[in-house]
Amino acid sequence: IQVINGKSAWPVPPELLGLLQEESFVVVPLYSPGRSLGVIIADHFVTGEPITETLVRDLESFASQASLAIEHCRLYMAMEDQIRELKAVTRELEQNKDLLVEAERYSAVGHMAAQLAHKIRNPITSIGGTARLLARKTNDQEWLKFLNMMTAEVIKIETTLEDLFNFVETVQPEKEPVALRELLTRSLMLYYSSMKKQNISHRLITPEPGPVLRLDRKLMHQAFVHLIRNSIEAMPEGGSLKITVTPSDEKAIRILFEDTGPGIADANIALATDPFFTTKTFGTGMGLTLVKRIIKDHQGSLVIERRKSGGTRCILQLPGE
Repeated sequence: IQVINGKSAWPVPPELLGLLQEESFVVVPLYSPGRSLGVIIADHFVTGEPITETLVRDLESFASQASLAIEHCRLYMAMEDQIRELKAVTRELEQNKDLLVEAERYSAVGHMAAQLAHKIRNPITSIGGTARLLARKTNDQEWLKFLNMMTAEVIKIETTLEDLFNFVETVQPEKEPVALRELLTRSLMLYYSSMKKQNISHRLITPEPGPVLRLDRKLMHQAFVHLIRNSIEAMPEGGSLKITVTPSDEKAIRILFEDTGPGIADANIALATDPFFTTKTFGTGMGLTLVKRIIKDHQGSLVIERRKSGGTRCILQLPGE
């Protein structure tokens, strides 16, 4: 659009004339196929020379090249955005691929473990039962020593088999109101004898009245038992176990399991809940994996950390009523 002395073959908005405060100027569009990019407005304010047809054609040529450059820049930026999105999708696919491979591996191991555990369970139960029966029927101290040793090893194998079955088995929590203090006390009672033998003191600290949570009683008992057992096994020469229940906030309860054992090495903390990871000479390394899964199924969280004073602290957070 060329305006000369305020007149043009095309309608010119009065606002544009007022903005430029010039009566002679040229408006050239910037565009790409199917898209308007803007306009170039040129006047003769500086030179005062007439705007000739040659100048208009030169400006149109410049506008065409500028439109092309702007469109190329827009396409380049759009391509960069798509490349970033593609990289993000690629990363996600890589992560999902690793997860799928890991899931397939665990599925195969779990299937094999279930078959193996099923074949071993009955003979081990028979061996353990026979050893206990013989221990009750003999007074020979030498025989008793070996029979008690056999019984202890059978218990370890039975515990390992139970862990394998629990790991493979997928159970949805059946929640009901459960008194937390009572459930923790029941879990501790299983190890009163072991703690006495190993000279381990224990304390259970809960608020009064104790909280009542919606839990699967059996699964949460299983989680507590694993945590207590881990603490006891970490203190063969004695120590102390403290379990503290405190409100985390208005909608959550925090349960702390703290022992005075050697603690978990910093390098192993992140691996502690991985399936089959263990630093013990016995066991499957699935105890904390099961605990984490049970807590997660209750919409809770599990954090494991090394205490500054020595030992391990396991922090469970569960939703309140």
